[in-house]
Amino acid sequence: MAIRHRLLRDQIVDSLRRSILTGQLEPGERLVELELARRFETSQGPVREALQRLATEGLVVLKRHSGTYVAPLNHHELRAICEVRKTVECVGAAASAREMDEEQLQHLDRTLAEMYAAAGKGDRSSLIALDMSFHRFICEGSRLPTLIRVWDILANQIERFLHIDHPKHFPDQMEIARSHEPIVRALKARDAEAASLAVREHIDLIWRRIESVGDNVADH
Repeated sequence: MAIRHRLLRDQIVDSLRRSILTGQLEPGERLVELELARRFETSQGPVREALQRLATEGLVVLKRHSGTYVAPLNHHELRAICEVRKTVECVGAAASAREMDEEQLQHLDRTLAEMYAAAGKGDRSSLIALDMSFHRFICEGSRLPTLIRVWDILANQIERFLHIDHPKHFPDQMEIARSHEPIVRALKARDAEAASLAVREHIDLIWRRIESVGDNVADH
């Protein structure tokens, strides 16, 4: 029974996480335990535990006497995430330029080609999945496990932004794919400094687009 309980809780976590990341559950939307228990055909216990897990991931906010809400997309926190991400990925790219083997570089080429294919079909969901995979793979290529652990902590918020806010900052999906080309070129050239700079410019471009619309992004 305990194993079934944990499995059910994990299934609820996965389902709600995906709905939050993709914007199906909107920032600020209230999550009612009883309604969720009915939806998942279970008691409120696994639902409560699932919401607590999502709270630790920063995806929901538990308000005493008020209830549980989908966490807002906060402009200031997003900037902090961008800065931490930039530090992690710049270090990762520099190390990957030295450490990646030919097979790994070919994998990046294939991922970039798949990004162009997804963009060409207007398949933004697949493009986002490939985008996330691309950047995590660079951290993996660094052979520095700490970078991967830190990147994984940021991953939910990065993916959520890509789904919810990215379309208005990057309506041209081909531009998203193209923006990864300098990173691949620098890695294939084994130029650590250029790879780090390419990642920095890539993330800075994202932030410039965010700032160009001001606080309209904040606190959805």
